[in-house]
Amino acid sequence: AMLRTMQGLRTLTLRLDFNNVGTAGARALARLGEAPALGSLALHLGCNNVGHEGAEAFAELKAAPLLQNLVLGLVYNNVGACGATSLAKLRSSRSLETLSLLLDSNGLGDDGAAALAKFKYAHCIRSLTLSLESNNVGPDGTQALAKGLAESKHLRVLAMDVNSNAVGATGAQALLALKDLNGLHGLRLNLGNCDLGPDGGKIR
Repeated sequence: AMLRTMQGLRTLTLRLDFNNVGTAGARALARLGEAPALGSLALHLGCNNVGHEGAEAFAELKAAPLLQNLVLGLVYNNVGACGATSLAKLRSSRSLETLSLLLDSNGLGDDGAAALAKFKYAHCIRSLTLSLESNNVGPDGTQALAKGLAESKHLRVLAMDVNSNAVGATGAQALLALKDLNGLHGLRLNLGNCDLGPDGGKIR
């Protein structure tokens, strides 16, 4: 993480999957936010067991002064609902315009999905991607997330992947209702393997 001392660093992508980074490594990487000119950061850390404490560390990237684009690839990292709650604090960033949280297979559950609904309070984020595949999210968590984001006043582009969650037809309907969000220009939903059943064909 000594890269943070590079005065001219504006764009950085790091792929560190399967490296036993852990919580300590996550805390060190989160300090990249101290790079004074950094405007775009992508960290791909699949299968590194950063846990909820690592997610909490990454939430501090909200303080990065010039960071406009952020991708956090945290697939298979035991983030859990507590980690999702921490990551939702990125909503308070004063510079972040595009945010992608790749949180597949992290055991978020309904509570974790509901916690991400707090992005409705984000004032600067215009484009939000939430990848939540295989997270034990049911209809209640899906509806809480969808209804929360439906209150956003600033989102323009939204992409959500809830593949392999028991979303059900009611959850899917709540997500699709986001198409009516005032000011939203683009919506992308992945509802594969979501237990929609026969009612799935009636969703409008």
